[in-house]
Amino acid sequence: MRAVEIEPGEFDLIVSRGIFSWVPDDVKERILLLCRQGLKPTGLAAIAYLTYPGWKQREAIRELLMMRVHEKEKPEERIRESALLLRLLHAGCSAYEHDVHAQSLKAHVETMQKSSTNAFLHDELGRVHDPCYFLQFAEWAAECGLQYLAEADLGTMSAEGLDGSADLLLRELAPDFPETQQLIDFIANRSGRSSLMVRDDASPLRSFSTESPKPLNFGTSWWHVTPLNAPPDAAARFESNGGRSFHVENPCVRWVLSALSSVPDGVISHATLEAGAARNGYASTEVGPNLLSLVAKGIVEPRSIID
Repeated sequence: MRAVEIEPGEFDLIVSRGIFSWVPDDVKERILLLCRQGLKPTGLAAIAYLTYPGWKQREAIRELLMMRVHEKEKPEERIRESALLLRLLHAGCSAYEHDVHAQSLKAHVETMQKSSTNAFLHDELGRVHDPCYFLQFAEWAAECGLQYLAEADLGTMSAEGLDGSADLLLRELAPDFPETQQLIDFIANRSGRSSLMVRDDASPLRSFSTESPKPLNFGTSWWHVTPLNAPPDAAARFESNGGRSFHVENPCVRWVLSALSSVPDGVISHATLEAGAARNGYASTEVGPNLLSLVAKGIVEPRSIID
C-alpha cells in the first residue's frame, strides 16, 4: 500500500475490506489518499473498518488473548492457547445465565470460536488492531479529500429504524448528519461499518425519489410471524434473525413485506412487486414509497441491479 501508484481519476469503485483497521496510521492515510486520487468525479470508495462502541467488549477479549499468546512464536501455538482461553471464558459465562454482560461476552466468544484459523489470526491476533469512532474516521477522510456519503447497508444509517421516542429526542438534540450517525452507533452498539466515500469536490444527494427503486431487486431476511388466530384487522408482525420486531398496519406495506419474506433467500424486482400489488387491489404508486421506507428502517434490502 505504501508503494502502489494509480492514475488520477481511474476508477468508478475502490473497495478496501479487511485492511483499514489492521494497518499502521501511515498506511490508513495512504489508503484514503489513494481513494481520493484514484476515484473518478462520480466514483465511490467502499471502506470497511471496525468501530466503537460495539467493538469495545470484543477488544477486551483480544487484550486477554494477547496477554497469553504474545510470546508464542508459532501460529499453531497462538491458536491453541487462544482456543483454550475462549473455552474458559465460554464456560465461565455459562454460569451467569441471567447476567446481560456475561451473555453478551459469551456471544462474542462464540463468534470468535466459529472463525477460521486464518481469519482469527488476522482479525483477533494481528499485530495492529485499531478500531475507531465514526466521527474520527470521517474527520480523517476529510483531511485526505474524501467526504462521507452513506453506508453500503442503507438500513443501518437511518433514524427511521429507531423507536419513535428516540426519533423525537434526536430531533430535539438536532445533531448534524455525521453526529446523527455517531449517535446511532451508540444506540445500536455498532461494531463495524462499510462506509461509502466520495471525493470532496463531489455534490452527492442522500435523498431518494420515487423513481430510485425502479431498476432494483429487493429482498428481506425478516419473517412473517403473525399468529394464525390473530383478528383480520390486527397489525401484522414480522421479526428479524437478530430479534427485532416490526408491526405493520398499512395493508400495502403488509402485502409487500409478506411477498418478500416468502422468498427469504431470493429477490423480487420492483416491477414484479408493482404488478403483484395491482393484482391485490393496491395502487402501483404505493409500492415505491413503501419500499424506500422499509429500506430506511433496515427491513428490506436492495440486493442487485436488473440488467
